[in-house]
Amino acid sequence: MSDTKGFSLNTLKYLVLDEADRLLNEDFEKSLNQILEEIPRDRKTYLFSATMTKKVQKLQRACLRNPVKVHNESF
Repeated sequence: MSDTKGFSLNTLKYLVLDEADRLLNEDFEKSLNQILEEIPRDRKTYLFSATMTKKVQKLQRACLRNPVKVHNESF
């Protein structure tokens, strides 16, 4: 992304991480950390995951402030 002319993460207002557990399992962790370093801290972040692995918990601590957890134990 940093090589794309005219593209900037500086004005990002919303970050949506869907299937976070799968993103981290598919060796996207390095790229994700790069993105988190570049985007503004004043943003809304939405993190969705089917499972709460240790990697997802670590990501949650790194990119969320005052997280709200919603879970369903009926499955």
